[in-house]
Amino acid sequence: PVAIMLGQDFTEAQRDALVRDLGLDQPFWVQFGEFVGNAVQGQFGLSYRLSRPVAELIGERAPATLELAFCAAALALIIGVPMGVYTGLYRHSWLSRFFLTFSLIGVSLPTFFTGLVLSYVFYFLLGWAPSPLGRLDPMFSPPPQVSGFYLIDAALAGDASLWWASFKQLILPTLTMAIFVLAPIARMTRASMLSVLGSIHLALQREDR
Repeated sequence: PVAIMLGQDFTEAQRDALVRDLGLDQPFWVQFGEFVGNAVQGQFGLSYRLSRPVAELIGERAPATLELAFCAAALALIIGVPMGVYTGLYRHSWLSRFFLTFSLIGVSLPTFFTGLVLSYVFYFLLGWAPSPLGRLDPMFSPPPQVSGFYLIDAALAGDASLWWASFKQLILPTLTMAIFVLAPIARMTRASMLSVLGSIHLALQREDR
């Protein structure tokens, strides 16, 4: 952190002074205790690169993260629940086996690897997806902040092109997270379906007796 803040040309005196100011000359357990104490109060210090409060930076970026999480969760539910129902109803079909294999692969692969593969295929090879450079294409400016959610703020601003650019930028990250999340949803839904079907089967057997 000291080298980042001072740059390439600095003297030992400047380095030692900054180390003392940051408390980096204290034992590790003292530094950690001070950090935890400040974090409990919502104080995370200053960003080494931007020289701005970290809590302020987190607050600015949290809505975009929540927007991505909500979209991924919605997509995972839309795909995962029907997938689990189908695999529970038609356990021995080839499509059911394909869904189970897909869900197993989805939950096994780390999201960063899935994201890299999707970016490579749909951006570098096919050119269908926008450049994976952030929440918004560099050609566009963020919408006036109302909720912090780009899709909502772009809609409130009445800017259709900005809304579409924000939506396109969400597709690959949303798909990446949804693939990882839908696997356990599908498996839990399938287990519930099998349990319900088993209960129905037992109830029918008792009635026949």
